[in-house]
Parts: sequence; C-alpha cells; structure tokens
Amino acid sequence: PQPAILKSSCRVVSEETPRIALSVGRLLMPETKGKYSGLLSEIKQEQQQPEPPAVLPVLLPQKPPPPAGKRRDPAYIQKGVFLKKDSIAAANARLAERDDRTDFSDLVQALLEAWLATAE
Repeated sequence: PQPAILKSSCRVVSEETPRIALSVGRLLMPETKGKYSGLLSEIKQEQQQPEPPAVLPVLLPQKPPPPAGKRRDPAYIQKGVFLKKDSIAAANARLAERDDRTDFSDLVQALLEAWLATAE
C-alpha cells in the first residue's frame, strides 16, 4: 500500500494514483476497489434501469354471488337450545339417509311451524 497523504483541499492529488481530498485534516488513501464494490455497482445499475411498463388490468368475468345461506338471510336468527345428545345423533342419522339435503335447522323449523299451526 502507498503511504497516506494529509491534504486540505478538495482536488485530485496525483494523476498516476488518484487520491481525492475529502475534507480538511483527513488522510487520503488511494482509490482501490473493495470487496463490496461489485455489489454496489450492481445495485446502482438496478436503480438506474427504467421501470417496466405498468401491467394493464385484465377484465375477468364476474363471479355469481354466493348462494344466500341462513346466516346471511335477515329472516333467520341464531338461537341456542339444549337437546339430548342421543336425540340429535338419531335425527342427524335419519337426515343423512334422506336425499333432499334437509339439515337439522330445517327439521327444527318444520317442527316449530307445525306446533304453531295447532290450536292452543
């Protein structure tokens, strides 16, 4: 390595081995490539590259709305009831045998409506 030179102005000291004075009272070292100089130049090149053109939006067909379930239907509310485990299991087994996709809440709704239709 070449000896450091103390310089007090901002100019190139020598053409053979360029040394630049950074500020008053600093030691000047010859400009050599460091181990990260390649990485720094790659980052600078990436920053200088023009941005790719914006992607045009693609119009996709609209999806049909999801089928309205009982949870979203304002005519229904959720209600908690206490029922025996055996009764629920037997009812679910019988409902599974049917091919009309009747669920437990449909069964309870039908039974409640039938009870309300009877005379007091």
